[in-house]
Amino acid sequence: MISIKEAKLIILEHSRKVPFEPIPLAMALGSTLATDVYQHQHLTGYTRGSELTDDSIGFLAALGLTEVPVFRQPTVGIIVAAKDLRPQGKAEVFGRVLESNSYALTAALKQNNITRINFYNAQDTVEGMTTVLQEALRANDVLILTCGMRVGCYDFVIRAAEQAGIRQIFNKVRQKPGRPLYFGETDKQVVFGLPGNYSTVLDNFYAYVLPAIKKLSNFKGLVKKNRQF
Repeated sequence: MISIKEAKLIILEHSRKVPFEPIPLAMALGSTLATDVYQHQHLTGYTRGSELTDDSIGFLAALGLTEVPVFRQPTVGIIVAAKDLRPQGKAEVFGRVLESNSYALTAALKQNNITRINFYNAQDTVEGMTTVLQEALRANDVLILTCGMRVGCYDFVIRAAEQAGIRQIFNKVRQKPGRPLYFGETDKQVVFGLPGNYSTVLDNFYAYVLPAIKKLSNFKGLVKKNRQF
């Protein structure tokens, strides 16, 4: 079991940057600049690692730019694997609470301009989880797996992740709630297992997952406003 500080440092160390590519300026909102963009002597603040806002996109368009080099936005896969959770819209079943973690995670991602999100449902079996993990690894840079309140579900996660080719970095953090926090990696992806209800999942998302996503996209801050022509 490791400390919260150790977990945060390890996660950042293992979060690699995604590739960068030129994209049309009209599609660049929320993207992170991959190079400095100095097209005018009065232009300041448009540096590598800055996130493009509506203001900065309008400014760059006024300078004649139609394309900018950006780190592509990481694709995030959300995997729900909880036998004791009831999908939204389904009839009430004794002992099963409504699944809310994926909704909270989606809102948190979109609130931070992460819109490339894929969803998966996994069975609470090693075989079922392994199959879903293998599928999700082919399409995502970051995987977030949530098992609701059942700690035992993470026994399946650990075994399935190993069979899917994911290297475990740690699976317990000295914190309450949310102690059975899982973190693993492949050569190209990082994988998180977030236990608990939506409140605990969000706490862990902001503490561990979001910093990793920002590191992946080389985010260093918002582009400063500058309308000097």
